[in-house]
Amino acid sequence: MTRLVRELGRTPVHLGPGGHAEVLPAYTGGTDWYAAYARRTEADGADGRLVALHGLDADWDTWEMHPNGDEVVVCLAGELTLIRESAEGSHIREDLCAGGYVIIPAGVGHTADVAGLATALFITSGHGTQHRPVPDPPLFLRLCERVCQTETIGDKRQADWQTCATRGL
Repeated sequence: MTRLVRELGRTPVHLGPGGHAEVLPAYTGGTDWYAAYARRTEADGADGRLVALHGLDADWDTWEMHPNGDEVVVCLAGELTLIRESAEGSHIREDLCAGGYVIIPAGVGHTADVAGLATALFITSGHGTQHRPVPDPPLFLRLCERVCQTETIGDKRQADWQTCATRGL
């Protein structure tokens, strides 16, 4: 008999039309794995969903945008901050802790900052996903962030660059 139990962090799942679920090859990270996934599931188009579990230990170095469907991000452990781009070009930061989730609408660019370690579940309409690098912040903001991260407010680390800027740090 075939073993049915899998580890989602190693072998993601593709949900296709008609309620079909397919175990995917082991996740190896990087663009090659995603390119192979896109080829394998191309016929499903926008109706397909990638279900993946990722351990996160650093800020993302890319912005991503899913043009053909919404993405559900569920924080299962730790904390992370999802950053969305508004239509006006500003950034909307949303803090997630274990059990919290956000639905990122189709066509909205997003990235994430991770304060320590976090685990998140992603349910994504990956067809046509676009990536672009997160630019390095200007030197002033990097210095400001370093100063603010040493400061605490209550039991929370302060890393709000705008607060630093208004204080002249």
